[in-house]
Amino acid sequence: MNTIFSSRDFPLWIPPALVKELRQCMRTPAFMNMLTIVPCSLAIIFLLSLIHTPDGDTIIGQSSLNNWFWGILVLCMTILVPNWALGSMRVDIADKSGDLIMLTRLTPRRTVWGKWVAYMALAALIICSLLPFAIIRYFGGQISLANDLFLLFCTYLSCSILTAGAIWISGMPIVLRALFSLGTGIFSITLLSSFFVPMETARLIDALDVPATLTIMVTDSIILIAGFLLLSARWLSPPSINTATLLRCLPLLSIIPSCVLTMNSSWENLIPFQIVFISFFVTLIVILELTTPTTFLPIHIINASKKRFSLIRKIFFMPGLPSAAAFTLLVFFLYSAAASFLLPEDFEKMPKIMFFFLTLAAWYSTIVPALLLYPFQKKLGIATPIIYVILFYIFLGICGIFTMMKADFLTALIPNGSVIVLLKDAGTGSESILIIWSSILSSVFAALWLIYLTQPWFRVWKKGSAIAAALHKKSEGHPTEP
Repeated sequence: MNTIFSSRDFPLWIPPALVKELRQCMRTPAFMNMLTIVPCSLAIIFLLSLIHTPDGDTIIGQSSLNNWFWGILVLCMTILVPNWALGSMRVDIADKSGDLIMLTRLTPRRTVWGKWVAYMALAALIICSLLPFAIIRYFGGQISLANDLFLLFCTYLSCSILTAGAIWISGMPIVLRALFSLGTGIFSITLLSSFFVPMETARLIDALDVPATLTIMVTDSIILIAGFLLLSARWLSPPSINTATLLRCLPLLSIIPSCVLTMNSSWENLIPFQIVFISFFVTLIVILELTTPTTFLPIHIINASKKRFSLIRKIFFMPGLPSAAAFTLLVFFLYSAAASFLLPEDFEKMPKIMFFFLTLAAWYSTIVPALLLYPFQKKLGIATPIIYVILFYIFLGICGIFTMMKADFLTALIPNGSVIVLLKDAGTGSESILIIWSSILSSVFAALWLIYLTQPWFRVWKKGSAIAAALHKKSEGHPTEP
């Protein structure tokens, strides 16, 4: 009789990718030193706050004690944990483990998810190691428990977003990773500057509608984290996997919180912050989708044909520039329609039909830099989005010069020009008809240019559709031509 002795440190229901990352991270000297040095440092600081000087004061006052506590906590959450995650994908990319992952039950998305959850579990362990000192602060007096919990939640939420972004950045060159590390340091200093003024922080929290603020913060954070993790999964995904579908659904979902905010008049003060988030997130996804080199295969069309809404999937959610351009037009149309109906007081002077032409003008302004860079995408590689942004602002600067010269006709011919003119006169000026025709003709020109540049993409699309139709007929028992 054979007896199998098994000692598992993790239960079987935990995903294997999470177990692997937790084991690797918890055994590193950096993590062990962190759990030792940080609590010991805080213990020394708290002991100094109990020692009185000959003047009767303590060596470290209550306000300084709070600053030390939040400073160490924010340093761990916003600098150390994200910088640990900066090396998470380098080994997998160097070993080209994406193909090996496909031989197991793990998918690239589950692998990336396991990495992120592992780092967040480590961050939670660090917070737990600091909880005794937080309790001592609370019994010391002059501490608002509700405000502390809110600030702790915001810190952990910031850590989750930065860690997800670090996992994505970890697959990029060392220069971008260094810039990300610098950015986390700047963000940490900015966050600490608000924590070091407790009276102003408490006044700000009291002025907020906490339920609405938490709802929007959590919703936007989930969307942003999901976007970063889906972008990270691309580092491990083989060309046969379509990674564009889920990623492009996120900008469409981000409009829901804005609609919820406009339904409640007491939440309207959060709309500007929501608009800033939507502008950042949609711009990021659109630029990456328009400038990232991808491989479009017939299998993508075949897989999409087997699912619901297959035509919508094959038009808006396929890899490649043509599908990304169609998706960009769809996103711009939905957001312009939402702006016209949800914020009528801000656009009361502009006729509703002008939003359609504003969408065309914005699409033309967005697609032209991508068309200029399309032949050089593979050579430029990861630098393509950066050069895209530079070209976009060059066009914007030229439009600004023509606008100061009051040459609206020349402005309308340049990308971004029609948008500027339409917004300037709210679609009611004397040259609105000219701008409307300019936006229509420029959009048609951009569409024809797009079709000409991406003819191989359309051939693959046609081939995949033919194979999918033949397989469908075969599954129904109809004879097919060889």
